Amino acid sequence: MMHGFLLWGGFIVFILGMLVLDLKVLQRDHHEIKIREALLWTFFWIAISLIFNVGVFLFAGSEKGLEFLTG
Repeated sequence: MMHGFLLWGGFIVFILGMLVLDLKVLQRDHHEIKIREALLWTFFWIAISLIFNVGVFLFAGSEKGLEFLTG
């Protein structure tokens, strides 16, 4: 039971950290976002989610990993 709480706690800390990183650190200057920048950020966040999916696959099994990927 404690293992589940640690995973959820780590997940929540990670998500909050990514939000702070995106909203406070990386977007300090206000400027018009060009298509190239938007595409790069989109690919970055997709890559982060795929890396997380690898973790789900390794720690929770292939069925859960496939559910996350297709969800």
